[in-house]
Amino acid sequence: MSEVANLAYDVLRKPPTTPYDDLKFDVLKLMEEPKLKFTKRLRKELMNGVAREAQS
Repeated sequence: MSEVANLAYDVLRKPPTTPYDDLKFDVLKLMEEPKLKFTKRLRKELMNGVAREAQS
C-alpha cells in the first residue's frame, strides 16, 4: 500500500480503494510533501467534506 493510500485511510477512515474526488486526492498527495504540513484545520475540512457527501 502506498503512503498516499495509507494517508487516505488514516485521514478519511475509509479503505484506499474508496474513490475520492480529484481535489481531495490531490490534497492527500500534496500532504506527502514535506513543505505542506498536515494541520488539524485541514483534517477537519476533509472530514466535514466527506460527512457532507455521505449525507447527500
